[in-house]
Amino acid sequence: MVKANRYILMGAMALLAPSACVAAGIETGIEEIVARNENCVVVIQGTRASTGAEVQSSGCVIHRDGYVLTTAHQIVGVGGLRARLADGTAFPLKVVAALP
Repeated sequence: MVKANRYILMGAMALLAPSACVAAGIETGIEEIVARNENCVVVIQGTRASTGAEVQSSGCVIHRDGYVLTTAHQIVGVGGLRARLADGTAFPLKVVAALP
């Protein structure tokens, strides 16, 4: 379980197509990958500072201390960041790094 202190770490992310996994010798099916990781996915919400518009993006908990990874462009200039897990648990986020 993730600790109560929540942080958000921003940077570039990559997604491999299933064919790339097979080529690399990884035979885990998509369903198994999703089942093992769905509790790590978060919906990120906040307010764009320049316009006051509500924004929504996504991220993934990458460490048991509550670090969340997302792309920087989704939350740069966004305040009041908060996250919600699939089970409905919500928590505030604090930006600790942004890598353009």
